[in-house]
Amino acid sequence: MYQTSKKPYLLFLLIILVAASLRLYQLGSLPQELHRDEAAIAYNAYSLLQTGHDEHGQKWPLVFRSFGDYKLPGLIYSSLPFVKILGLNPWSARLPTAIFAILTLPALFYLARQIGFNKKLALLPMFLLAFDFWHLAGARNAYEPIAGLFFSILAWGLWLKALPKPKYFVLAILAFATGILFYNLPLILLPMLFLGSTLIYRRQIKSKQIIILNFIAILLIGGIFLYATRAISAGKSTTTVVNNQELRDQALGTSYASLVAGVPSLISRVSNHRLLLAGWQMGKGYLSAFDFSYLFFLGDHNPWHNLRAIGVGDMNPVLVIPFLLGLYFLCRNWKDQKSQLLILYLLASPIFSSLTIDAPITNRLLDLHVAILLISAVGISYLPKYLLRMGILIYLGFLLFFLLRYFSIYNFTLSESWQPGLGQMIKDVNKTAPAYEAIFVNDVSLAYIHFAVGTPFQAADFVKEAQWYKDGFEQVSQFQQYHFYNFPAWNVLSYDKVGEYFNTKQKKLLIVMPGKLDQEKYHIVYEQKNWQGHVIWSAWATDVTDALRNLNLLPATEDRIKIKNYLQSLTD
Repeated sequence: MYQTSKKPYLLFLLIILVAASLRLYQLGSLPQELHRDEAAIAYNAYSLLQTGHDEHGQKWPLVFRSFGDYKLPGLIYSSLPFVKILGLNPWSARLPTAIFAILTLPALFYLARQIGFNKKLALLPMFLLAFDFWHLAGARNAYEPIAGLFFSILAWGLWLKALPKPKYFVLAILAFATGILFYNLPLILLPMLFLGSTLIYRRQIKSKQIIILNFIAILLIGGIFLYATRAISAGKSTTTVVNNQELRDQALGTSYASLVAGVPSLISRVSNHRLLLAGWQMGKGYLSAFDFSYLFFLGDHNPWHNLRAIGVGDMNPVLVIPFLLGLYFLCRNWKDQKSQLLILYLLASPIFSSLTIDAPITNRLLDLHVAILLISAVGISYLPKYLLRMGILIYLGFLLFFLLRYFSIYNFTLSESWQPGLGQMIKDVNKTAPAYEAIFVNDVSLAYIHFAVGTPFQAADFVKEAQWYKDGFEQVSQFQQYHFYNFPAWNVLSYDKVGEYFNTKQKKLLIVMPGKLDQEKYHIVYEQKNWQGHVIWSAWATDVTDALRNLNLLPATEDRIKIKNYLQSLTD
């Protein structure tokens, strides 16, 4: 059996201390950039502090509009004290998630104890979580699922405590109600865990009436929450296997093909019904969560949250063997309540992810990862000493590989979706902003939210003056001197649009864009290079005189003559 210190509480504190250090070290600069969701969370907190309204002017909302989608309020409101004290920056944006991640460790210890682990063995899943790749990396983002995971683990642990001691039900339901404000996964998973564990403990329950009342409370809280956040539910429904338009079209197409092939109409409709196709897709999504290549070597396809660039998956690969060993002993000891609870956790965790079309997604599978850690801890407890020693060495080897690569080269491997160098570019551009009457930002995804954080934009002015439009995402086209749409090449500049770029208030412009520019064609005033020496951001200046010069180099057309006459009038 697994052996540990005679003073487990000292090891408990040491694990938390080391885990906290790994999650807080260089938190504001690793990852180097804020991705758009992090920036949106931070700026909305900043806007609430300044004005009591979000970026769209809604007063203390329960649901936050963001890029045409919606965000839950938990992490935004949790960020308020940190943004207030530390200012609007990556540190204050990420610190709430890091704190919830650190708190998840003692919460997992508590859950393990309620499941039936002894004090020494309960330290093991806590240790594994402290050094697990996905949790460490996820804790270093403003990341709602990590916060939601803390409340899920805490709520289930309290529910298990409450089954023999009903006074804890209030705390369990409070943790449930709080968790669903951060992420929607607990809304579906926790009632299943509550019900399943209640059935497992059914013979030990003293008052069924109390259990029924608590489930009624959960249904009421869930119903009120769904009604209050119905905008989110409507927006997310198209990503489910039931309502996805692509699957609907596929069902319609195969049904029509069957009819053309001579299949009787009734059989064709039934065999190609969209719900049947949705069930098939759900089954594939459910099983994909257990794909070892996803779990241990690749992670999902989201570049903000996977670690493929540094050559690792979500979890330490050495855990494959103890996980399978633990699963074997759980099945072998099926009648034991601990075995039933862990298998319930393992089997219930992927259900939410399987309902969506892009499974497996780590956001929706964090509880599955925790279940694997708990079962791996069981497996480790059965390892012979010589295998345990060998396993520890291999585990530490993979861990060292991950830590070295993450803390040394992760920032150098950021994918284009992170828009590397964007934060520094915004700082440098803002230094020169007073010299220009307008700044155009070319080819930068949702540039407005990054400039809002990096500048920062005064929230009261932003709410009043930001000009919004929707093109896939809901975003800002202009705020004060900043224009978040492309300045055109001279050869495609048209007369009906030239006034948007040059007018009596805008004669001297700065255009910012990714990549390197031709120095012979542009008056370059700024370049930013990456660690390889490649230019990744450029800014060039122009004015009315420069525009006329460039237009005179192009063949004369009726439209260009009108443009030049208009520009000439601005110089008079």
